[in-house]
Amino acid sequence: MYVIYLLLGFVIGCINYGGLILTIKKLKTKKAACVIYLSFVARTAFVLGSFFLLMKNDWKILGSLLLGFILSRIILISLVKRKKLII
Repeated sequence: MYVIYLLLGFVIGCINYGGLILTIKKLKTKKAACVIYLSFVARTAFVLGSFFLLMKNDWKILGSLLLGFILSRIILISLVKRKKLII
């Protein structure tokens, strides 16, 4: 059961960090500060809202979600360092 929440946390993390990568690509525009701020607010609201809706007041589910979220970060960082994911 907790494996499903681990995978959901991984998907949420990929969406969050994918949005961060898209934000970094758009930094070349003139309104970079506005793009960074709006991206941060949107990604944070998405992650916190998703965690809140999925955790059902169970700390084990929240732990599984966070573990999947952290694993997505580790995997995406390794892909960027290996140049398999181009920024």
